[in-house]
Amino acid sequence: MRFERNNLEQLMIHVSGKDLATRNLKMGDLWLDRTLARQLFREMMGMASDETGFFLDGSPITLEFYQWGEDGLMMVVTKRAPQRKLELLPPGELPLVFEFETFDLVVDAGLRLREFSGQLVSLYHLQEKYYLYFELSGLSKADFTKVKTLLSEFARKVDYTSAYLEDYGKKIMDEDALEIIQTVFARNANTVTK
Repeated sequence: MRFERNNLEQLMIHVSGKDLATRNLKMGDLWLDRTLARQLFREMMGMASDETGFFLDGSPITLEFYQWGEDGLMMVVTKRAPQRKLELLPPGELPLVFEFETFDLVVDAGLRLREFSGQLVSLYHLQEKYYLYFELSGLSKADFTKVKTLLSEFARKVDYTSAYLEDYGKKIMDEDALEIIQTVFARNANTVTK
């Protein structure tokens, strides 16, 4: 078996006919017997976590199967972001996560959000992008919509959890990101214009 990690969320597994034969399996066995397929999958995931550090950690996954060689298969395992049941929370309590292409866009958005500087906002860096994570507790529905609309001008909303960003990203600013951005970059902007 060969494991190839494409990125943080995706793993390719190459299983040769020889790999199947050493386990007394044939390709047809896997299609017909789900128990055998599950046992092989669990074994592969155990090996993958040891060799590549790829853990499923309870995440929902998508599996794709392809024929590999004459009697082998290639499996692509993709972790998907968990679906949050946001409708169960009142709008003012929803966390918002926005993905920014550049740090300059983060600064521009942060300077436009002056009236919300007291909110808990963290900034993360992950795979060459920046993420503002807003814990918008206590906001009215109108303010929640205002924040969401304003951020949509600079970034796109994503469904990452704080746990995902903590595990795979790097926290750059913790909970007072807006205040830091507004203090440091507003001062720098004023210095340049004088």
